[in-house]
Amino acid sequence: LISIELEKSEASLKVAQEIAKVGSWEWSIGDKYVVLSDEMYAIYETKKKRLTVKDVRSFVHPEDLKKVIENAAKDLTEKISPVIDYRIITSKRNLKYVVSTAKQVLDDNGNVVHLIGTLQDVTERVAIEKQLTENEQLLRQMAENINEVFYLSDWVNDKVLYTSPRYEQLYGQSLEELYHDRGAWEKAVHPEDLEFVKHEFAEKAPLGTFDLEFRLVMKDGSVKWVRDRAYPIKDENGQVVRMAGITEEITEQKRNKEWIETLSLVASETING
Repeated sequence: LISIELEKSEASLKVAQEIAKVGSWEWSIGDKYVVLSDEMYAIYETKKKRLTVKDVRSFVHPEDLKKVIENAAKDLTEKISPVIDYRIITSKRNLKYVVSTAKQVLDDNGNVVHLIGTLQDVTERVAIEKQLTENEQLLRQMAENINEVFYLSDWVNDKVLYTSPRYEQLYGQSLEELYHDRGAWEKAVHPEDLEFVKHEFAEKAPLGTFDLEFRLVMKDGSVKWVRDRAYPIKDENGQVVRMAGITEEITEQKRNKEWIETLSLVASETING
């Protein structure tokens, strides 16, 4: 009965390692060979069923070998073994990213006599993280080079998450001031427009219908017209958790519109338009 239960446990462990892409290894100090689980061989993509310490190190990417050797030395001397990440090149010449851990087994005198560890293939995770980083960089480059102000805020906690640099030029305020005080932007809104803008934003932004034109007053007294549009970002329950928006200056458009309206009025009141 004990043998059956042991076989079940070993089978479960093997399946778990395959799913998590985590292999286990053991090495007694001084031994030529390292004892590896099946998943370790799968990670290394090798059919060789017995590997020496030299064989294992041969998989390490040349640029990471020094780091691996240095940390292996720490496994033998320090009481706390480090968790390290590095690259390997498999038998099939595939590049993989792995994370290695080790645990020491000591004798009665406190000397390290045995090491037990794991090796996890995190190649997919690294690829996803790289893609996310690249996407974030592209978004940031776009936001920082367009004339409009792009902003993202935490709707639940009333906190600014990101505002593009163009904000400082448009609102005449520093980004540091805005990040410190969520409501700093309101100080630039024309007093005659402020209450209406705040009310419209609170009511319509969560519905995705906020699209408003209002005035900003600069520190030198000059006035700008802006158009602000906000769009809600909801969670899986349909609750608004973030707010994204774009603000653009439309002063020139406003002036042109007023000029055209003035010309039209003059033309309509003049016999010879």
